[in-house]
Amino acid sequence: METAEPKTFFTDMNDSASRAIQEQGYTQATVEKAGLVWLSTEAFPKYLIDNFNRFAVDKSFRVNHVGNSYELTRKDLLARNIQKAQRYLQKSKSALNFDFIPKTFVLPQGQSLVLSHFGESDQLIVKPCGYAQGRGIFVCSVQQLKAWLQADYKQIQAENEPGSYHAIYLVQQYVVNPLLLYNRKFDLRIYVLLTPSALFVSHFSFGRFCRLDFDLSNEDEQAHLTNACINHLKLNTVNIKSALSSIYSKTQINALSHDIIELLVHTVSASLFELNFKPQMFELFGFDVLITDKLQPVLMEVNSSPSLQFDNEEDLNLKKKVVHDCLNVNQSFLKVFEFKKQKGIGEGFEKFVQEGKVNEEKWMEFGDNMGRAWE
Repeated sequence: METAEPKTFFTDMNDSASRAIQEQGYTQATVEKAGLVWLSTEAFPKYLIDNFNRFAVDKSFRVNHVGNSYELTRKDLLARNIQKAQRYLQKSKSALNFDFIPKTFVLPQGQSLVLSHFGESDQLIVKPCGYAQGRGIFVCSVQQLKAWLQADYKQIQAENEPGSYHAIYLVQQYVVNPLLLYNRKFDLRIYVLLTPSALFVSHFSFGRFCRLDFDLSNEDEQAHLTNACINHLKLNTVNIKSALSSIYSKTQINALSHDIIELLVHTVSASLFELNFKPQMFELFGFDVLITDKLQPVLMEVNSSPSLQFDNEEDLNLKKKVVHDCLNVNQSFLKVFEFKKQKGIGEGFEKFVQEGKVNEEKWMEFGDNMGRAWE
């Protein structure tokens, strides 16, 4: 089989990634000959099947996805993997901290447990696993959840085959004490690059803000969800680091940076054994991380192929920078973790975390640049 042609690429998308790749001097080629294959999430499974033999004999090309990356990006599978890691670490009395997601139940399997776990005063958030961009998510009380389970969810189950992805929902304890800036809830979109040997974090994180002031009594989703497709509002020019510095000490912000990096590393480590890596593979993920008013980071979700569409010139320039750095893995992506992959969740899991080398010098560097994408 012929090797890939250097400085050639193929993509099925027309976004900032395509522009950034061409700015690096790449020319278009067929998918069979391209040295860089940059595909949408939907197109990758067929490509993997069609080019199975190529991965075995041609090491000269790269593709922007990792096999089974849905283990990180599907809400139910991510929760399962983290909970599995939590159970193992508790059993082994490990000091490692995996307490960075809200209490979570997956429906329909956990339907009998969810109502008995939460109290009447708890606020919950319900998330469909079969949809993206905030569709179908709602915040509710325990009483409202009971009514939804008895009516709407029964209807959803009746309309879908048993085991259908569209009938799988997450019920999580809602974070009622988010850190607010300008009276609004926000989260951080953090770009993470995963390669067969290391985890990198981009300098270019930014804040995504709700459109409305935060108020638990307000049922409008625009007061609770930061998804851009819901809010249609850009407040990303806010320098998160600068805003936090006016409230918290440098020591507190450095501790937050440390905890965020630890969250990213542990999230990946919990799912690593389920991923199917080939040497040619890498993947860019978008981690959405909420911060509580106690400066504790909470993982909201992980996005595969985070949107590289753009709304304006600033948006385009940021996302092109991320893609440039993704291809070059240069100084704007911080290598925060190197790992030796072991098999199995048991003993190998803790070995993986212990043998991995976290670059502690990068924690403060990440904190210094937090939310500064548009400066």
